[in-house]
Amino acid sequence: MILVAVVTSISGSPLATDNLLVNLTVTLVLLWLIVRWVQAPQCGGGTAAGTPTAYRDVIFRSATEAAWAERFDRDGVQWRYEPTWFKLRRNGRRMGYLPDFELADGSFVEIKGTAPTEEEQWKCQQLADITGREVKLLAGWPGRHSVYRFEPARQRIS
Repeated sequence: MILVAVVTSISGSPLATDNLLVNLTVTLVLLWLIVRWVQAPQCGGGTAAGTPTAYRDVIFRSATEAAWAERFDRDGVQWRYEPTWFKLRRNGRRMGYLPDFELADGSFVEIKGTAPTEEEQWKCQQLADITGREVKLLAGWPGRHSVYRFEPARQRIS
């Protein structure tokens, strides 16, 4: 923003004027364009990540999640979308975690558009440990994906 303000105030700049309102307007428009450019998908025309998508009266956070819900339905797998919020703790830092799906067998499924980070894998392992249930992380679209499985590391104490 400072850079934009400087460009609009430099004498001789094609964007500079003596009118404060015009300078402010130009600054805001340029800032808006920069923000739009930074937020634009960087993968050749867009990605499915972060694109809210409706399927079966549910608004999924991404088209990838909706595609998996459709695949589960075709395979006869019963699912619930984002059913339970979990509290995790790492190095004294608290964080919430909302797995994408809970399946009828009690397992959880997390969906990622690309290979998961170490932190995403850590969250899945923590969920498995907390609940005593299997967690699957599916990275990619149905039919073109990798599967990561997380089993509880220890017995759950009731």
